[in-house]
Amino acid sequence: MFNTRKIAHNTIIQIVGKAANVLIGVLAISYLTRYLSPAGFGQYTTVLTFLQILGIFLDFGLYIVLLREISRPEADKNFIFSNVLTLRIVSGIIFFIIAPTIALFFPYPGIVKWGIALTSLAFFLNSLIQVYSAVFQKEMKMHKVVLAETVAKVLFLASISLFIYWKSNLLVILMANNINSIIFFIVLAISAKKYIQYRWTVDFKYWKKFLILAWPIGLTTVLNLIYFKADTLILSIFQPDIHVGFYGVPYKILEVITVMPHLILGLVLPIFTVYWIQGDVDNFKFSLQKVFDLFIILTFPMIVIFIAEARGIINFIAGAEYPASIEILQILIWPTALIFFSSLFNYGIIAVEKQKKTIKYFLITALVSLIGYLIFIPRFSYYGAAYMTLIAELLIVLFSYYLLNKYSHWKINWQVFYKVSIISLLTYFILCILKLNFVVESMIGIGIYFIFLILLRIISKDLIKEVFSNNKH
Repeated sequence: MFNTRKIAHNTIIQIVGKAANVLIGVLAISYLTRYLSPAGFGQYTTVLTFLQILGIFLDFGLYIVLLREISRPEADKNFIFSNVLTLRIVSGIIFFIIAPTIALFFPYPGIVKWGIALTSLAFFLNSLIQVYSAVFQKEMKMHKVVLAETVAKVLFLASISLFIYWKSNLLVILMANNINSIIFFIVLAISAKKYIQYRWTVDFKYWKKFLILAWPIGLTTVLNLIYFKADTLILSIFQPDIHVGFYGVPYKILEVITVMPHLILGLVLPIFTVYWIQGDVDNFKFSLQKVFDLFIILTFPMIVIFIAEARGIINFIAGAEYPASIEILQILIWPTALIFFSSLFNYGIIAVEKQKKTIKYFLITALVSLIGYLIFIPRFSYYGAAYMTLIAELLIVLFSYYLLNKYSHWKINWQVFYKVSIISLLTYFILCILKLNFVVESMIGIGIYFIFLILLRIISKDLIKEVFSNNKH
């Protein structure tokens, strides 16, 4: 059931596609940071953060529950999907009409409030895109989502470039987000017709049933946004736009990385679910360990590169006007890595259907984070935000692992962790000695890292053959 080759192929395709989208995103950030200046980029970040928070409220766990429900044997996929998408359309219209009204009560300049109103369309469409993505995750056809996103991102970058060439103001530049979402949604909706048929469906009885399933995840997701997104929002209230700009650059860079664990876990959640439903506890634990080891292999070199090469990364992407962003990047890379593991543990909890048990712990983390943000951001600005984000994510990792261990009795095998830790330290010291361009140093570091992985048999020859074999399993 745990088809390593198929999952690896889908993951590699997604990562390659995402890498292209990250490159486009980096170019867009580079253009925007230089054109808007730190204060202008701070306003841009505030608009998107405000709407992202509303978008998380809107999701309310629908995506994960939809993915789980349509993955069940004998599920009526069309009925489930049609109801959930209709529910999302109705709730989305309500939420994003309310958004500009809520913004009026925040101490933002007029251009930020208008930006929130104009960019609401993009986030409404993003909420629908997320529903469609669950279908492609279930079918292991996420390369089609990546392709649609790439097409949209190319047009997004073209729009940004054109608006900057025309010397447009912030409001016009924000419209590029609408263009991106419109194209993404149209391409994805057309592609999905092969796998799912949507009809406007309002079954209040099923909506109630589905929301009962979703509310524990939805509540934890809302609590999650308090500790993961409220930092930028509170920073925008208590500190000047330029501080939001300094914080926003590393945040935007790392935000694209946090998509990766959900790409991988979206592929394996149906497998977790089937193993648990069938009572195959051994394979359930085996699959959790496999993903844990994969996340160790992926996150450790990421931490090394972003700490050792932070100055080069920030100067290359944003320019010399963002010196404070260097230290912020070195701090935020740690919670970014922790998100991989908290996501794994929480997806495991969802598979064993114990998500209600997480509410108390998410509430504790949210309260600690919110109090911390309100105390430290006014006094220490972006440093207070960054360190509290790290503390919050560490709490979530500890709480979620405790719960998963309690209800599935899975214990982490630390063998890969220890080996990769040693390799990562060696790679870090080598990068500190080198005095080359950060791109060259990063490539050398990654090369050394993966050579050690193969030499120490952390990545086995059999696994490589399995991943790249043309044989069907």
